[in-house]
Amino acid sequence: MPIVSKHNIDQVGAIAYSRDHGNQPGVVFLCGHGSDMNGSKAACLHAWAQRRGQSFLRFDYSGHGQSDGDFLQTNISDWTRDTIDMIDAHTDGPQILVGSSLGGWIMLNAALARPARVAALVGIAAAPDFTEDLIWTPLDDAAKADFKSSGQIAMENPYADSPVIYPYHLINAVCMPAVLQFNKAAIEKKLSAAANYLYLQGGFDGFCAFVDDLNASLQIPKTLNALGIADIDIDRVVAGALSDPSTGGNPVEMTPENTRELLLACC
Repeated sequence: MPIVSKHNIDQVGAIAYSRDHGNQPGVVFLCGHGSDMNGSKAACLHAWAQRRGQSFLRFDYSGHGQSDGDFLQTNISDWTRDTIDMIDAHTDGPQILVGSSLGGWIMLNAALARPARVAALVGIAAAPDFTEDLIWTPLDDAAKADFKSSGQIAMENPYADSPVIYPYHLINAVCMPAVLQFNKAAIEKKLSAAANYLYLQGGFDGFCAFVDDLNASLQIPKTLNALGIADIDIDRVVAGALSDPSTGGNPVEMTPENTRELLLACC
């Protein structure tokens, strides 16, 4: 078993991780959904890195393994943030990101955010946008309706006897373009700088165009209606959004009124 340390993440708590210092480029392992850093793939890769004297980092996302956080209250954005923060705080120089299943999606997000820190990407049964292609699309109409009304679905876990619980968080990606415009006054300067860092033309508008193109490439629906969320469901969605712990970190204070306005703009 690896020696486990803890790294504090704002608003969530501590991320459990294990790091071996060694040769560059370093290797960062990103586990799958519901898995952790003690899985067989992580252990095998760690042993390989030790034999080579290679720097190696593995960790548990928020709500996973030995890290703090409620699994059902965390999402792709949280786990991407965890990964970027861990790369910034606990690696040096170029890194080879190895993503298993969901980790393949996370590694792509991290590579977009930190292109200068990435030496290579290795996917192991990588599953970018698995929430749409592997979970949502195969469901029949009755299962989709139950998923939306209950807020989660239990699916067979190939690695354990207990099922994996998938929360209904697709709304985040669908609403991202509208959220950027909603927060423009507070984030325009920072996103213009981010656009420049990513070699995007057009400042804030160029960054927004990049997000639109990324959503399109991942076949993320453009509206909530395309997900089957009708206007009559807005009250439930507003309540869920305001109860989400991450809402408190939004640059513009969220109220029932402006949250409703924002979500209606996404329909």
